[in-house]
Amino acid sequence: MVELYYYDYPQPFHSLAPLKPADDSMNYWFGYPSQAYPEPKKEEKKEEKKKEEKKEEKKEEKKEEKKEEKKEEKKDEKKDEKKDEKPKPKVIEMRVPLCCESCARRVRKKLEKMNGVQKPVICDLYDGKVTVTATSKPEDVLKTVQKEKKDAVMWPQKK
Repeated sequence: MVELYYYDYPQPFHSLAPLKPADDSMNYWFGYPSQAYPEPKKEEKKEEKKKEEKKEEKKEEKKEEKKEEKKEEKKDEKKDEKKDEKPKPKVIEMRVPLCCESCARRVRKKLEKMNGVQKPVICDLYDGKVTVTATSKPEDVLKTVQKEKKDAVMWPQKK
């Protein structure tokens, strides 16, 4: 039978440490000082209080700056909202004499290339009606169609 040798204290982390500490405490092994830390002097306490007060003042200044920045951002956002307001898309209906499918295709392609016009462009051959959803002005859309078909006019609105 093999005898096992057990230590009643932890082994040192490195080989330079003695096998057994002089005071038999765990503080030696984990690097804790055996004596209590000395209390700071009164002057040091005053300096620490001053430092803490300065830190608090800086924090308050930062908070005030952030509040001012937020107010400015809100004002800027309101201005930007007014500037960035895109016109809502409108449904524009036009009466266009479409004799065949190729006429409808030419009108549709011209309108789809136009800025501010959303797809699909609906061309109804039977009624001679072209329906467009666009953010641009109806007059601009009509002029584009009139370049292809001279007789194009706005669809009469119901009253």
